[in-house]
Parts: sequence; C-alpha cells; structure tokens
Amino acid sequence: MNVSHTLTVTKNEDQGAGYFHLVAQAPELARAARPGQFIHVHCAPSVDPLLRRPFSFYRLRPEAGEVEIYYQVVGKGTHLLSRIRSGTKLDALGPLGQGFPLDRKAQRILILGRGMGTAPLIALAEAARTQGTEVSAILSARNSATLVGDRLLASWGVEVITVTDESGTSAPEKVEPLVAAALDRPGTAQAFVCGSRRLARLLKRLAAARGIPAFVSLEERMGCGLGGCLVCACRVRTPEGETYKRVCKDGPVFPLEEVVLG
Repeated sequence: MNVSHTLTVTKNEDQGAGYFHLVAQAPELARAARPGQFIHVHCAPSVDPLLRRPFSFYRLRPEAGEVEIYYQVVGKGTHLLSRIRSGTKLDALGPLGQGFPLDRKAQRILILGRGMGTAPLIALAEAARTQGTEVSAILSARNSATLVGDRLLASWGVEVITVTDESGTSAPEKVEPLVAAALDRPGTAQAFVCGSRRLARLLKRLAAARGIPAFVSLEERMGCGLGGCLVCACRVRTPEGETYKRVCKDGPVFPLEEVVLG
C-alpha cells in the first residue's frame, strides 16, 4: 500500500559534480521499501514546486530506521532539495513501483550502471551481499568524479570495474568483453542494468545468448508517480504484441527482454 511518510533529514551532503547524498529518518518506510522501488518527494517544506520528484533508494537501513537517496541537481526541485538542512521534515509518498526480483538462491549477480543510474543498484548489491550472494559490478560514468557508489561497493567485497568517457574505456565495444566475462563467471544467475540504454541493449543481447535473466530499471519523467498521468509510459513486447506500460506503476524494474529500447 502506498503511504505518505515524513522524512526527517539527518544529512544532505554535497558529493561534488552536482551530486548530493541525503539520509533521512523514516522508520516505517525503511521497513516497507525494497531495492528498486522509489519515493515521490516534495523537495521543499512549501508547495512550490507543486509536483513531487521521484528518487530511487540508494540504501535502505531498516535497523536504523533510515533511507538514503543519492541525487543530482538538474532543475528547480533538486536545487531546492540540495539546500535542505538537517532537521528539516519533508513529505514523501512511497514505497512506489516494482523492485528488483533478487533470487534468494543466486550465487552471483552482475550489476551494470551508468552515472546516476547506478544509485538504485547500490541498494540491490547491499541486499545481495546481506543474503550471501556475490556481486560483480561494472560502473560507467563521464569521469571518476561522477562514478556512484564504487568505493562503497568495494567495502562490501564487491568486485568493481570502472570505465569512464574521460579514460576512453566506456565505449560499448570496450565494455562488451567485460560484461561477457562477468556473465561467464561461474554461478552468475541474474544481471541488472540502469542508467544507459546503450548498456541495456548490450546486456540484453549478451544475457539472452547465455540464458541469464536480466532486468532493467528505467528512468523516466514522472508526474503523479501513481500511474494516473501516463507521462512515464514505455513500450514493451508481450505475447499479444507491443503495448505500453507505466514506469512508475508497472516498473521501474522490468524484465529486460520485454522492453523496447529503440
């Protein structure tokens, strides 16, 4: 059930490159949410801006009653959010959407993220490590300053490979052998991608060739976050043919084989 929650901000730190890390107390939300879901947040205590903004969960810490989001300042809403100080209370709706279907018996998974798209994969990796699943991570970004979560993942024992535009290592033809090798690791049971349609197309092809289930978390603009406004519709293939689904309600996580990536 979707519930309105009060987020009590305890930290909102500038991470550089326009990125911010926000931590908030929200015990009920922390217990109810799952990696891959998101919250819709009023970015200021006032009604301006009127529309909420969607944020994926970067970390979920139910034992501490905390949720964490990692966001980039890209417009008015996130600019206002970046100015929020510790102790401020914000209204949020959630948890929303469908999360990652992590196999509890998986020996190993692969996560493949680009820029801010890596953020929801961090919560997934933490859940995997908690249940004893090994994680391989390939993280892409414009440069080293815009990589997300690489050090945190490494601290959990995740095997992390980073590629960047700046170093000339992030082109699909250079990433392909890295993804193929990760999928070929013994015990790799699932793969997950977010943040890049080019990487999603690459993973779709390589995972299908190996019979490994793959999933994508889609990033779309959202109005209501509840499936009513249809702003976030995406094209998918079904046994009956192509149709549209709502990223906020039916996703944001979808089986990669179903999504028409263009």
